[in-house]
Amino acid sequence: MTGSRPAPGAGRRWRVVELARLSGVSEQQIRNYVDTGVLPPAERAANGYRIFTDHHADALRTARILAVGHGWSRTHAVLNAVHTGDLPTALAIIDDSHAKLAGERATITAATQAFTKAASEPAPSARRSALIGQVAGTIGVRTPVLRL
Repeated sequence: MTGSRPAPGAGRRWRVVELARLSGVSEQQIRNYVDTGVLPPAERAANGYRIFTDHHADALRTARILAVGHGWSRTHAVLNAVHTGDLPTALAIIDDSHAKLAGERATITAATQAFTKAASEPAPSARRSALIGQVAGTIGVRTPVLRL
């Protein structure tokens, strides 16, 4: 692609500095996102500069939001699959992530219920000390959840 015309249907053109400001990352990070598949491939102008469009800005916004809920590792895998046209893989990764998040919520709910139950019971007359691993095992949660 040459000249200053955007690709058909691509909308406005963005400079790398504008995309960086949009997302709060460096210009180099935007280039890295393209190189690693977080953003779709970018065509190059005659001068060698990458041509970014609304499609890239939308993908960048999506990446930032997706990373909040699913982490950067999954975000990278999902968007890389999307940009290469492998929608079934992208959806499978999201499904797996949702299942893991549901499991974490269930664990937190169990811990909250155990604490609520323990708080409603009368305090023992003698205080005993216990290791956090023992307490976690007794109430059926993992140690990091108990610490949380």
